[in-house]
Amino acid sequence: MDTWGLAQVQRAWHMARPVTPALAVLFVLAADDAETVKRLEAGDVVISTEKVEGSDLPRSIALGVIDAPPEKVWALVTDCDNFYKTMPRIAASKLLERDAGTAVCRVTADLPFPVPDLTSETRAVMTVEPGVKWERRWSLIKGDYRANTGAWVLTPYKGDLKRTLARYELHIDPKIHVPDSFIVAGQKKSLPDLFTRLREQTVGKQ
Repeated sequence: MDTWGLAQVQRAWHMARPVTPALAVLFVLAADDAETVKRLEAGDVVISTEKVEGSDLPRSIALGVIDAPPEKVWALVTDCDNFYKTMPRIAASKLLERDAGTAVCRVTADLPFPVPDLTSETRAVMTVEPGVKWERRWSLIKGDYRANTGAWVLTPYKGDLKRTLARYELHIDPKIHVPDSFIVAGQKKSLPDLFTRLREQTVGKQ
């Protein structure tokens, strides 16, 4: 068993949010699952879900290793002006406001027919502990959603500042009349594409 790898998975789950009893169960599963580490080492994106209190839709969570420094990945996941270029299934994106630690972004998701495109304005709070953790966490201001919250949490993988353990989480509840299963399935399908796009734009790039 790769104890360094297990420690890094444990660290990413711990840093993502305060540990609640429900999260603690998921935390133990992630930290003690050698198969999870094996999949991460193989380049897989490990996807899971967790229940969100008061919502019928779960939070989707994806873990993956990117063979590039966290700073490179961070530059992409915080540049909402260019999400339409760098992220999959984004039709339009614009930075509306920004100060030292927050950003307000408008993003339009390009959804498959017959579902209409969905637009949201979110406020992101960004915190950086150089060499340790990079976190962008957002919440909904207004838009075509009842809920739209999520986060990117980046940490060095196995202590290697040239590799990134990336955790992505998303909970959305769009104002559209489609089965919840359709939304969950769509997220599960699109999450590996998200990591592929990030890898394409960072791995081996100067």
